[in-house]
Amino acid sequence: NPGRHPAPPGRVMETRSSRLPVSVTFISTYICNIICEHCDLWRFREKELLTHEVWAMLKDLSGQGVRSVSFEGGEPLTRSDIGELIFIARGCGITSSLVTNGTLVTRSLHKLGGLSLLSVRLFWADGFMDGGPVYASSLEAIDAAKKTGLNVAASVVLTKANIKALPAILADCAAVGVHAAFTRLSRHCHSNDNSRIGSILPDENELEGAMRQLAGREGQGVSLGAPVLKASNAAFDCLSGDCSFVITPSGAVAPCKCLLTAKKWPNGLEMGFQAAFTEAGKSHCRRLKASNG
Repeated sequence: NPGRHPAPPGRVMETRSSRLPVSVTFISTYICNIICEHCDLWRFREKELLTHEVWAMLKDLSGQGVRSVSFEGGEPLTRSDIGELIFIARGCGITSSLVTNGTLVTRSLHKLGGLSLLSVRLFWADGFMDGGPVYASSLEAIDAAKKTGLNVAASVVLTKANIKALPAILADCAAVGVHAAFTRLSRHCHSNDNSRIGSILPDENELEGAMRQLAGREGQGVSLGAPVLKASNAAFDCLSGDCSFVITPSGAVAPCKCLLTAKKWPNGLEMGFQAAFTEAGKSHCRRLKASNG
């Protein structure tokens, strides 16, 4: 939208526009089969929408003009009905993508045929996670998925461990023929407690070095997600809470994943998703930061 501009630094933006979203991230489950130092989402628990409730949600979203849904987690492939949810989305005229750590992809390939994109997160050794076997398994999953004709991409969150292994990661992505998107490790993440990620958070010099390595390869199978060098996406003209929203496993609607723990969010299943989008859209990073001092 060329008519929109970032707010001046330090200024609290007014309520976002009342337009309904064109894309939604659906955290289909908080359950995950691996534990990562930089993510606490697997600790979260809330009642998950049942298959028929997700169907009702997707039908509602389609009627409001939502055109794409990303199934995320946790690990969405831990949901036994994920294949059915992908099929339902397609029947509602909604394109769907799925973000996974890759470890359950090979045994789930028969469920993924309706996806527009399978995004596999590549992890090097970090924190609690046994990175080597997971990394290798994810690469194998990418290769297997591509052989079935799926559109596959890789995503990498930059940490102290993998930032030193960029040449190897880039070579591996090139070997299996996938586009790789690199993003910064956020202090917000999915956690109430960000204290543990300090040891794996790259400093600015490391990030600048990574940027130099990656910038020369943009458009050649590599992309840089904003922000890579900035401390917070609040400095950008973020569309969260305007054109995109996040829906939690129970149906609560928030502007983005970074704000999941900021307040109690309206539940679309209870009040209707149009009303929930309108209510959630009144809050975003700048406004919440200002109200919290």
